[in-house]
Amino acid sequence: MDPVRLPEAGPPAAGHAHRDGGVRAGGPRRAGRRARPVRGVRRGARRRRRAARPPARHGHDRADARRLPRAGLRVLPLACAAGVRAGRRRPARLHLRAGRGGRRRADRPAPHARHGPAGGLRGAARLSHDVRGPRPGPRDLPPMKGHAMLRTPGEPAGRVASVAVPAYFPPGAVDWTALADPRLGTVVLNVDSGAGTVRDRGFAATAHRMAEAGVKLAGYVDTAYGSRPPRAVEDEVARYWKWYGIRRVFLDQVSAVPGHVLRYRRVVAGVRGRGASYVVLNHGTYPDSAYADLADLLVTFEGPWSAYQHVRVPAWAARLPAERFCHLIYAAPQAVLARALARAGRRNAGVVYVTDRAGANPWIGLPGYFSRELSLVYANR
Repeated sequence: MDPVRLPEAGPPAAGHAHRDGGVRAGGPRRAGRRARPVRGVRRGARRRRRAARPPARHGHDRADARRLPRAGLRVLPLACAAGVRAGRRRPARLHLRAGRGGRRRADRPAPHARHGPAGGLRGAARLSHDVRGPRPGPRDLPPMKGHAMLRTPGEPAGRVASVAVPAYFPPGAVDWTALADPRLGTVVLNVDSGAGTVRDRGFAATAHRMAEAGVKLAGYVDTAYGSRPPRAVEDEVARYWKWYGIRRVFLDQVSAVPGHVLRYRRVVAGVRGRGASYVVLNHGTYPDSAYADLADLLVTFEGPWSAYQHVRVPAWAARLPAERFCHLIYAAPQAVLARALARAGRRNAGVVYVTDRAGANPWIGLPGYFSRELSLVYANR
């Protein structure tokens, strides 16, 4: 660039600086006088040179690092200038770590730290691990105990408390002898898909024998998913009490949809009015949560072992006591018996029955491992 000539001063003398040298030429009023170096011009040139350089690492220069104290290892937030001034980019807010012995380094860079035309920050600076705290390693985690090792996400922890048996076999069957155990939760007696039209002497004798052994019998009543009249259900419950002395009732084929809650509310109220002291609703699946207010026990699963492995517990059922839920599992071989009981406990089912029988009527007899099942459930009782 050509030197700046001052008016009426002739050629520039030695010491007359060029524009890039940081010397400002005098105005017309100071004609013939040598221009003096101006500090502001030098500062502007320094800023332009600095803007042409690549930005300092992590958006900070050495002057920022000199202001850090010489403390031990700790996290120091570095405040940035508000806005972009004189063409400089505002560095992103980072968390720096001051090392020992005066060594200072940034813990990690800030990704995508860019500034818009108005100086606003686009993107987010990633926080260092020191801000979030150390991550626990495998040795820092507490050891898992008991059923917690088999627990899957979303499943509550629980324990099977009792066994309920749907005893849909004739009164003279030998399996009734094995059922004469007062530890059993509920044993369902089914005369003829209900109480029948006349009193059966064989079932009456069996019911009397079970009552003397302390077994809690429940009479089977079909509700046909809400299509059966409530009065017919009430009359059948009354016959169980009159002919067999059974005051518990097992209502089968119960609807699970919210639209039938009011109907079953009337049914349960009528059943209790006929003397029922304990009501079981067999939905076979998890129903609407409103059904939990109607009965003492809900059967929320009835199916094979292969389907039971995919059952998930809704949130409302996980909050209730485990003794409010019963799971009936069939087609389960003896090799999976302990696993099925443990899984039922994790799914908040306090009343369970597992059998290896399958087919159209898996409740026609007891499983071959029934004594083993009782020992696993009532081992510590």
